[in-house]
Amino acid sequence: MIDILQLSARKALKKPGKAFLQAAVIAAGALAFSAGLSIAGSIAELERETYRYRVSIAAGVTDEAGRFDYERRSPFTVDLIDSLSKETGYIRRAAAVNQVNWPAVKVGENRYSIRSVLSAGEHYAAIMGVTLLEGRFYTREDADAGRKLVLLSSSVADSLFGSAADALGQYLETERGVMAMARGQGGQGGQGGQGQNQALRMATERYEVIGVYKDPSELARSALGIPDAIIPFGADRPPGMNAVMPVRSIVAETDGTAPAELEERLASTLASLGIEETPLSAWEGDPSTPNASAAAEARKTLASLAGAITGLGALILLASVFGIYTSTAMDAADGRKGTAIRRALGENSAGTALRFAASSAAFGSFAALAGALLSIPAYQALAKAAEGILGGAGMSEGGIFSALPPLWAPLAAIAATAAACAFFALPAAIGASRASIVEGIQEL
Repeated sequence: MIDILQLSARKALKKPGKAFLQAAVIAAGALAFSAGLSIAGSIAELERETYRYRVSIAAGVTDEAGRFDYERRSPFTVDLIDSLSKETGYIRRAAAVNQVNWPAVKVGENRYSIRSVLSAGEHYAAIMGVTLLEGRFYTREDADAGRKLVLLSSSVADSLFGSAADALGQYLETERGVMAMARGQGGQGGQGGQGQNQALRMATERYEVIGVYKDPSELARSALGIPDAIIPFGADRPPGMNAVMPVRSIVAETDGTAPAELEERLASTLASLGIEETPLSAWEGDPSTPNASAAAEARKTLASLAGAITGLGALILLASVFGIYTSTAMDAADGRKGTAIRRALGENSAGTALRFAASSAAFGSFAALAGALLSIPAYQALAKAAEGILGGAGMSEGGIFSALPPLWAPLAAIAATAAACAFFALPAAIGASRASIVEGIQEL
């Protein structure tokens, strides 16, 4: 180790200007690679947390025309969904979901339109990463009691009530079309059942606002179907309907199991619970659109972006350390006599090659350390610019990238730089290892 450090020191002191310039170039390569790894790591983390652990499931299959055919009798019930986390090790949480049709809502005398509404189980917000700003989430007890409660996104709360804080405790009204039967008066022959008329009337329902959550990004809205309003599952049941609502789709937080494998494992679990065989479909994305590809396409785009950034950083790093080959060859030529003497004193060929390669790796490591430290502000600047671009496109409101890069990124950049320096120094190091032992004996 001392010999390696001495060789590196002599290399730097012999031609300090050249050594400094080479170290600066290597540091720049390490900086680019470290910053690229940090950004790519953050993007990969975003891709993993946003998509891979959130899966939609429904009972049914896709027909030849590409339409999804739901099973008439879904095997899922609210109680079964609650038990999935206990019965399986691959589903951590699950919630029933159902798309709700609210053509318009009324606040006071004003009418508004809400883009999307879901009725969902109490775990939906936790599964989908919905961030509460004001108020509270509803509970299972709220859902079982049939309470008419609603959570609004911050933009909807601002539009309807002025602010998130002012929305709490307020009410909004929805209208539902209900077919009313009006019996006509008895006709001739005493047949009072004749002459019945049917009329459509609008039933008004009032929902209390109990919470306001952060607006979903366009990325989450389009790929995962996160709505602008959420009500307890079953709260949208029509008046007089049975208290048990059918479950068409569920969302689940998994351990990362791929959708295809999840289908097989879940079918096996249901069979073990005595539930007859039912075709299941699992997909990444909006639970109301089975087999949707938006999430998978977005995930592939993010993965490709992370790979491209990493690849570009790697190319810059390799270009920056290429000069190590020339400098190592020159050092080997200048120190040929010393190497020959070492060979005469017992150093073998492998030891000689390792010494030169390790010296270059040590030199590169010190330069990479400086580059890795400088990569921290570079990462922060890149992250700020990237979030500005995503924010301008409506895909994010910030918070995607952490304030500091992941620790593994600069460490990986230093290790990769050292390995690259050793690799490029290896041909010259092998050449130096061929120094003649006889020549060394003569020098002695």
